[in-house]
Amino acid sequence: MSRAATELDSLNAQQPSSLLDGMRLELAKDRAAYAFRNAARQEELRIYELASYASVENAVLPLLPAALQGSIKNSIAGLHSLYILGGIDEYYLVNVHFVHPHNNTDALSALRSYYKEAAQRYGVDPSYLASINFIESNFGHVKDNSSAGAQG
Repeated sequence: MSRAATELDSLNAQQPSSLLDGMRLELAKDRAAYAFRNAARQEELRIYELASYASVENAVLPLLPAALQGSIKNSIAGLHSLYILGGIDEYYLVNVHFVHPHNNTDALSALRSYYKEAAQRYGVDPSYLASINFIESNFGHVKDNSSAGAQG
């Protein structure tokens, strides 16, 4: 994901010198944005896989960079909490389905800026805000009121 994000940032910083270069740049940006979204989905699938089997989680987590271990452990713990709330005690039975297209929500950079601003203003951890956004509107994919009346 970081490689795809770096490429996208690099492309966004470029200024085309001609119309043809502009068209090529836009195509390159679209490819880079797709690569980023695909990398994010692949990372999400890997986290779901780790959350499915304690033996795999215990074997893989120590192999990851120390900087990633805490956030991945937190993601797995969050999934386990959701599973428990849903009455699922055999985590390996969870089968992830991506039912929304990549492009029908706010850009990741926009979502991050919203979380960052709210975190600075109210002192709430951005990952907590992202979790609420996920539960209430699946990151903006659900455009109607939730069962509790929340508008994502």
